[in-house]
Amino acid sequence: MSRTYFVPFDGSPLSRTALRRAGELAADETAVLAFIVVPHGNTSWARERDLLEPGEQYDADAIIEAAETAVSSIAPKATFEHAFVGKRSVSGRIAGVIRRRAAEADADIVFLGSENAGHIVTSVADVAPSVAATGSYDVYIARRSDPA
Repeated sequence: MSRTYFVPFDGSPLSRTALRRAGELAADETAVLAFIVVPHGNTSWARERDLLEPGEQYDADAIIEAAETAVSSIAPKATFEHAFVGKRSVSGRIAGVIRRRAAEADADIVFLGSENAGHIVTSVADVAPSVAATGSYDVYIARRSDPA
């Protein structure tokens, strides 16, 4: 039976931990799909996630390449996909893109890396609570990042 582990990836330490866990737990017949949603033109977002070097101008191709390189170094067997949203997209828009892609991938488990996803009180500024709210897949939550 083929399974799919879906990992919303944004380059943050917790998303890296979630991806690592998905890769570690994936059996031979399990596909791991790392999916990044990039706010197009948002330089500070990319820098905060180490996807763009300090002082480097925004370059969508470079950001995607950096994310794909990170994914392959963390989970070499993972498939990498990306999508772009507007520069100032709110977390609800990003979460919607993630939820739709997880559903399209027929995800069995979504691995989230989020400080807020496991809290009883959901954070308005975080994508994870609305992604975790659906009942069509199980959710793994990484709330502590791996040591660097």
